[in-house]
Amino acid sequence: MKYIRKEIEGNAVIIFQNPDAWLATSRENADAIESEIHNRPDHVSTLLSRIEKKSRTPTAEHLALYPVIKLTNRCNLNCSHCYIEAMNSMRKAKYDLDLEETAEFLKYVTELGRKMGNPTKTVQLFGGEPTLSKVFPDVVRIARDMDLLVRVSTNAASTKHFQSAEFEEFYKDRGIEWRVH
Repeated sequence: MKYIRKEIEGNAVIIFQNPDAWLATSRENADAIESEIHNRPDHVSTLLSRIEKKSRTPTAEHLALYPVIKLTNRCNLNCSHCYIEAMNSMRKAKYDLDLEETAEFLKYVTELGRKMGNPTKTVQLFGGEPTLSKVFPDVVRIARDMDLLVRVSTNAASTKHFQSAEFEEFYKDRGIEWRVH
């Protein structure tokens, strides 16, 4: 059974060639899985085919029509029903997209939409809590300059953000929708 194991910040991802599947787990669990792969490959293959936890790549049309950007995985809450952990959690690595890669993605999807004859009209920003991202205001400005409607999925827990002069600018042209979850 062929597979690749990559370690990321104390966790591991195991990518299998056949069946085409992947698992993300702790380093300790990855060690146990590797042991099973070597000792009982047929059993592991059967289990993987049942799980079918496959990575799905969005189609170009879907990507251009409904672009979604996860600006950060940081959050200021720790809701029991949510897959995102609070900022002070040490169990997960935290990340924020940088402005350059986010701007490049927006350019890519809008150009893709134009080429397909179905222009991109909206962009969804989520996370974690997207308003915690340092580049959030800049991403909104770039998207608005591209005439995109910006939809922000937020928990709205920190009203301090929403009362600032910077956020007030976002309300003026009505090009931003806030979706509280």
